[in-house]
Amino acid sequence: MGYTLHGFIAKSGTFGKFRQPEARVSVVELNQGFDLLLNDVYLGQLLEASGYGDADSQDSEWLLGDILIEMTTELSNETAIAYINADFFGGSGYQQAIVWENGQQILKSETKISSIPKSFGPINEALRILGVKRDDQLDEFQAVGLSRYRQMERWFEEATGIDFRDYLNQ
Repeated sequence: MGYTLHGFIAKSGTFGKFRQPEARVSVVELNQGFDLLLNDVYLGQLLEASGYGDADSQDSEWLLGDILIEMTTELSNETAIAYINADFFGGSGYQQAIVWENGQQILKSETKISSIPKSFGPINEALRILGVKRDDQLDEFQAVGLSRYRQMERWFEEATGIDFRDYLNQ
């Protein structure tokens, strides 16, 4: 079973101006007062239309381009923001995380090992910086609700109400 997620996490309300289902931009409420903004083609199109820059300028390893870094740096002056990128299938894959706060990048971490202990890893580290609380049964990833879905399409469906099979069909 695979898992794929590329997105931004911040305190609820941070991504309010991007909550535009008609533009297919996906903002999903998570647990503990956080929101998830999917990093997908629709977000890139909206940002480019808003004058942020070129949506096609992208670092292929991190799936994060200049347009997204500009947006995140700007928003991080209000609150800390994490970028998370995870892709796993059949026990192997990677996790990446970057955190910005006060307009500065304060964490950039990745792992490509499949056997990292549950409470470690770049995504849990980023979530701890944001203030996500874990308990004895759940790590930060589970506590904030990132285990709710395994694919981008399902997050999109929850945020927009559009059937997941139409995720990339316009």
